[in-house]
Amino acid sequence: MRWISVGDSPLYLVARGALGRLNADHSMVPQIDALVARGIISPEEAARHPGRHTLREAVMGQSLTLIDEGRRGLDPGDRLLVCSDGIQTLDAAGIVRHAAEPVQALIDSVLEAKAPAQDNVTVIKLEREE
Repeated sequence: MRWISVGDSPLYLVARGALGRLNADHSMVPQIDALVARGIISPEEAARHPGRHTLREAVMGQSLTLIDEGRRGLDPGDRLLVCSDGIQTLDAAGIVRHAAEPVQALIDSVLEAKAPAQDNVTVIKLEREE
């Protein structure tokens, strides 16, 4: 499998019961989280930060520098989840738990969480069969 990614939509691999992210978050979230780690703003301020989901680069006819690409084989039982950022309403254990179920169960669990800032969820699941 090969991928190219630009933006903040996570590409997750669920393998052997563990969740791994294959691409980086190109939004302001990592920079804002760094401000929290340095004690400049509080976690509460970070959660409400108005620029939190602003992309650091946009496609406006200019060259992009924040591009992730990779290549990886999939083992039997591996699941690849191509998601919108709404999936991050769930913690890693929740994503792994629902990844083996039909994709609608994963989407339903995000919607049931009723997180205040959650405005969308999209999930495409690719699964390598045994």
